[in-house]
Amino acid sequence: MNEQKLSRIAAVVYGIAALAVILVFTLGSASSKGVTVQSSAEGFKGTITLEVKVAGEKITAAQLISSEDSDFTQPMIEALLEKAVKNGGTAGLDATAGATYSTTAVLKALNEAVEKADAE
Repeated sequence: MNEQKLSRIAAVVYGIAALAVILVFTLGSASSKGVTVQSSAEGFKGTITLEVKVAGEKITAAQLISSEDSDFTQPMIEALLEKAVKNGGTAGLDATAGATYSTTAVLKALNEAVEKADAE
């Protein structure tokens, strides 16, 4: 082969390699942004619905959308959501005394949200 053909082949190979690198970084950053899902579970008096943002397998944001439970449980639910975001998940978190059914439901909904996000 002559030098000109080798130059062209090398340029094509380098171009393909550069495109592959760009593609890997683009896809990697898109998946790290996370997925937002809604998840629900049954609390003491009814359904508790959350909106949860998951990146990888970590919870990065969570908020209470609705609750049929009493207003008494809302501060405990929101405190638990803050802890889950801070921890990146529910590992090491327990239900809160005085709102056991409701906070157990929140933990269940958070875990289901991570599963849903992983499936998307």
